[in-house]
Amino acid sequence: LANARSNPSYVGAVYSPPESNRLCPEGAAGKMAHIPSFSNGLLYRKQTLLFSHYLGKFAKHPRYSAMLRELRNDRAGFLLTGRDGVGKSVLLSQCVHFARAANVLTLYIPDCWLHTHGRAYIEPNPLLPGYFDNPKATKAFFQGLRTSQPHVLKGLAYTPPVALPTEGEEQPNDLLELVDWALGGIDRLGVATKLFMDAVCQLEDVPVLIALDGYNWFLHNTEYHFGEATLIRNEKAVPRVPAYKLTIV
Repeated sequence: LANARSNPSYVGAVYSPPESNRLCPEGAAGKMAHIPSFSNGLLYRKQTLLFSHYLGKFAKHPRYSAMLRELRNDRAGFLLTGRDGVGKSVLLSQCVHFARAANVLTLYIPDCWLHTHGRAYIEPNPLLPGYFDNPKATKAFFQGLRTSQPHVLKGLAYTPPVALPTEGEEQPNDLLELVDWALGGIDRLGVATKLFMDAVCQLEDVPVLIALDGYNWFLHNTEYHFGEATLIRNEKAVPRVPAYKLTIV
């Protein structure tokens, strides 16, 4: 943001941080992700300019470290809220770019709506009774990780709790190989999601950033129904799958 802060003429323009295509192959968060020409572009609004000035001053404050500890207060994370256009998605995208540039393992979903509403179908998770997976959205999640952080994933050792079915491949020895195994077939994605998330939760002394845009979509029902086939004629009788029943959530 340094160049943008020093040049107010950036306001109203679209810009892409350095190496955006490599560090954020999933695309920018928010509404910009739905514009193909600017899928990695960030719209620099007036509010973003003001907020970036504030962050720049905050970082130089003599009590910066103490204020940061007080702000966190042992919280696991932060929820950004505000009106449309104030810069929430821009800030989130910049956090992802910064973290990945610093080799921090970053799990990034630029649009949670794609998991709850925007893809073709969901299916039961073979390891978790009562849970479901959105294969196409999950595949995009793993592809983004594979493209942006292969070296980080390679450095995190992994041993599967059970032997995984393979087609001539070796069993995974690190998280990169687990992701590669997941991308080897759409039928593997549900199992891989459960194993990958379990492995991330067990990491010790390894910083992890989980960045979600549109988190509110994970608080409601999805677009998808489940139930007996005989109920399908009456849509109201077929319950929707709650978002918390998606394995990735």
